[in-house]
Amino acid sequence: MMPAKKTAKTIAFSATNHHVAACGKPPKWAAQDSRPGHRRFYGENDLGEQIIAEVSREFFRFALGDAEWDNEIRVDNPDYAVLIEELKITRGFTGFRGMILNATECAILMAALVCGTSVAAMHRPAKQVR
Repeated sequence: MMPAKKTAKTIAFSATNHHVAACGKPPKWAAQDSRPGHRRFYGENDLGEQIIAEVSREFFRFALGDAEWDNEIRVDNPDYAVLIEELKITRGFTGFRGMILNATECAILMAALVCGTSVAAMHRPAKQVR
């Protein structure tokens, strides 16, 4: 079997910032290449408000354009099961990690958190068998 040829790097997805200048610039990490074991999520609600999230074993973070991009929420060493329950309880409307979210933004974050559980599980060190 021949090894697969590497292809030239091309952009798989991009989105322009829909928010006014007062909301600031999207976080730099949103435009950088993803590292192994990290997954990115992007979505827009029906008003065009944008949300970006990243999950990994080391951290979970997200930012919303309408809440000013600089107000990033970050959780180090996340317990994704706990974060999922927290989001279910608040449904975002009463504030998830200090952010008021609408139903679409909650759904995007829920998808990210569910993916986070598998990313965290896949990248855990294997248990030693004696």
